Amino acid sequence: MATRQTSLRKMLAFWLGAMIVLPTLPLAVITWYGYRNEVRQFERQLQETNRQFTVLGGMLLGGILLDVAQRLERVDLDTLKQGDLPFDHAEIVSTDGILLASTLNPEEIGKKRLDSHTWRTIQGLGSRPFEITDVANVPGLDEGRVLLRVAPMGNDEQYRIGVLAPDYLRYHLTSRFQSLINRHIYAIDTKGAPIFYSHPELTRSPDQFRRNRPVQVFLEGKEGPVGYKSALSGRNRLGYVSLMPETGWGIVASADIVESMLDIRDRFTWLIVVLIVSGALALLIFFLFSSRLVFPLSELARDIRKRDRDLHAPVKAPESIDRIRELSQLVEDLNAYIDHCVAAERKTVQAEKMATLGELTTGLAHELGTPLNVIRGRAQWVKRKIPGEAETQVALDGIVRQTERITGLIRNLLDIARLKQVTPEYIDLRHLLQKAWNLAAEMHPGVRCEFSFPDTDVTVYARRRPMEHAVLNLFTNACQAMGGEGRLFVRIERPDVSGPWRIEIEDTGPGIPPEHLGEIFKPFFSTKSAGEGSGLGLALVERVIRENGGSVSALSESGKGAVFEITLPYSSDPASKA
Repeated sequence: MATRQTSLRKMLAFWLGAMIVLPTLPLAVITWYGYRNEVRQFERQLQETNRQFTVLGGMLLGGILLDVAQRLERVDLDTLKQGDLPFDHAEIVSTDGILLASTLNPEEIGKKRLDSHTWRTIQGLGSRPFEITDVANVPGLDEGRVLLRVAPMGNDEQYRIGVLAPDYLRYHLTSRFQSLINRHIYAIDTKGAPIFYSHPELTRSPDQFRRNRPVQVFLEGKEGPVGYKSALSGRNRLGYVSLMPETGWGIVASADIVESMLDIRDRFTWLIVVLIVSGALALLIFFLFSSRLVFPLSELARDIRKRDRDLHAPVKAPESIDRIRELSQLVEDLNAYIDHCVAAERKTVQAEKMATLGELTTGLAHELGTPLNVIRGRAQWVKRKIPGEAETQVALDGIVRQTERITGLIRNLLDIARLKQVTPEYIDLRHLLQKAWNLAAEMHPGVRCEFSFPDTDVTVYARRRPMEHAVLNLFTNACQAMGGEGRLFVRIERPDVSGPWRIEIEDTGPGIPPEHLGEIFKPFFSTKSAGEGSGLGLALVERVIRENGGSVSALSESGKGAVFEITLPYSSDPASKA
C-alpha cells in the first residue's frame, strides 16, 4: 500500500498558520464579542438619553410658548427691547387688519395688513388660548420666524402678535444639554423647517436640513430612534424624534456615535489568559512539527554517517520520511547521485583501460608494423616469382589477406586509442550521410536506402573525417547484418525547435538480442563469427559521436531489425547568414 505524501511547503504553511491563528483567534473572538456588546449597550444608553432630551425639550418649548403668550398680554411695546424677553418684536393689529402699533415696521402703522399666515390654536395651561404659526417669512427680517398671537384680556377688538426670538429659544433649551459632546437638539415645524437649532449656521441651508434623516422621519409622521449619516456634518449619528401633540411640531435630539471606554482591567486579564493558552498551544505545535520533520531528518543524517555503511549502497529512508514528498524526493536524488558516482567510477576505470590500450596499441604498431610489411611484401614477391601453382598462390593470397587484416586491426586500435585531432567545422548532415552511403552502396549493391530529410538547414559543428568514418561504419554494419540484401531507412528530424538533431538509421536485418544491447559499444565486443569482425567499429562510433557533443544508442527486437539513434547539437553556420 502506497504511503500518502504531503508537500513540505504545505506542511510548513499549515503549521505556521496554525501557530498564528490558534493563539489570535480566541483573543479576536473575545475582543470582538466584548466590543460589540459594549457598542450596543452604549447605543441603547445614548438613544435613551436622546429620548429623555426630546421629552424635556418639548416640555421646555411648550413652557416658553405659554410664557410668550402671558407676557404679550402685559408687555408695554415702548419697553419691548428692554430686558430678556422670549420675543424680540411685537405688533398690535385690530380685528379688521389695521396695524395699530409695531416695533418691526413702524412706517406701516395705520395701514391695513392682509394676514396670509395659517394660525393654529393652542390651549394654554390655566390661561386663555393663543395661536401660533409655522416658520414664516416676516417682512424686515432675514430669516423665517415663528409668530404667536394672543388677544388681551378684556379687549376683543385687537390682537398682540409676538415674533419668537431664535436666540432666546436656543439659549434656554440647548444650555440644558451641554453635558455631552456633539449633542444636538432642535425643533422643526410641521413642514420640516427649523424653528431653532443648536448650531445656528446649519439652519441657513433649509433644503439640506430637510434631507437629514430625522426630519424625514418626522415628515413621515413617525417618531422614535433613528441611526443615520448627517446630511449637514457627514458624520454617523444616533437620533431620537418626538412629536409635540399640542403644536404638531417635532423635537429631535442627536449625538455622534462614539465608542465607550472598555474596562481595561478586564481586557488585560482576558488578554493574559489568552496569551498563556496561546503559548501552550504554540509549544504543542512546535513539538508536533519537530516530531514530523526534525526527527526524521536527524535519523536520516545518522544513517548516512554510519562508518560501516557501504558507500555504493543506496540510502534507506525511514518510514517517517516517506510521508513527506520533498524529503522522499531528496532521498531519491541522493540515491541517484550515488548511482551517478558509481557510473562515473566505472567510466574512469574504462578510461584507464582505454589509456592502457592506447599504450599497448602504440607499442604493437611499432613492433608489428615493420615485420608485417616485410611478410606481406615477401609473400607478394614470391607470388609474382612462382606463378602457375594454384595451391601456392592460394597460400600466398592467404598470407597477404591475413597480414592486411592484422594491419587493419592495428589501425582500428590506434584510431580508438587516440583519435586524430581534426579541426571542427560546420557540416551539412544531408551531404555527409549521402556521401557515406555512396561509399557503402558500392560494397553492398543489393541494399536499397531511403532518405527522409527536412527542408530546413541541417547543420552541426563537428570534425568531418571522424564523423564520415563513424557513419560509414554504421552503414556497413547494417548492410552486413542484412546479408547484403534489404532496405535501409535514414531519417533526420528535430522534435524540439530548441533541441538537437536526431539521426535514425534503421535496417531490416535480424536485430540485436536484448542481452547484447548494453554491450555493443564496448571495445572488442562483437556478435559476428570469428574472423569477421574485430568488435572495434561501434566503440569507435560511440567515441566519435561523444567527442562531438552528441550521443548514440540502439533499439532493437530480435527478428525486427535495429535502429541506431544519433543526437548532435544544432549549430547554425554564420557564413550561411552572411
